Amino acid sequence: MENRYQYFMNIEENDQEIANLFRQLHGDKWRGTMKNVLHEMTFHYPVVSERDIRNLQVPMMLVNGSNTLHEVESVSYVKKINSDIEIGLVPYAGHTANMEQPQLYNQILDAFLNKIRD
Repeated sequence: MENRYQYFMNIEENDQEIANLFRQLHGDKWRGTMKNVLHEMTFHYPVVSERDIRNLQVPMMLVNGSNTLHEVESVSYVKKINSDIEIGLVPYAGHTANMEQPQLYNQILDAFLNKIRD
């Protein structure tokens, strides 16, 4: 994990293409945001067990993009553990589905919110 952390802390030297993508997605403050988020997610990320997922008793929706297999598999994994969790897959989107397909993402979210309000 430390190697991965160091790789991303030096992303501009290690992968300029990814650094440019981060800049496009997150604007000029991307470095500071990445450092803060990366530190928290590497060293203080909350662990959620299968038991935690199984025992959720509040309405929940997990929305991922469908471009990559690991995004699809992760929502499938959660759904297998707790069938009450709603799943939304946004086509033509990746990790940042809300930014890549905002109208579709909002439609999915609106449908979920309307369902739990009724």
